[in-house]
Amino acid sequence: METKFTKIKTWISSSFQVITLGLLVFSVVIVLKQQNDIHKLQGKIDDVYYQVDQSNDNINNVSSKLDDVESRLINEIEDVKSTIRLWSN
Repeated sequence: METKFTKIKTWISSSFQVITLGLLVFSVVIVLKQQNDIHKLQGKIDDVYYQVDQSNDNINNVSSKLDDVESRLINEIEDVKSTIRLWSN
């Protein structure tokens, strides 16, 4: 009877060891997968930063062009005013 109890006890102990080892392997696989996912997300975040920088550059370029257009329009308006004054006199 004691031998049977010892066998059951050994079997239960071995089962828990196998389960524990399986959970450990599963945990390692999950951690590795998460690290891979983190690296992929970091790459995507870097891409987003790059795109934001590109967008800022484009916005600055458009703003500069608008400033140039505004300056030229102001000059044109002043030229037209001067011409009108000359013709009015």
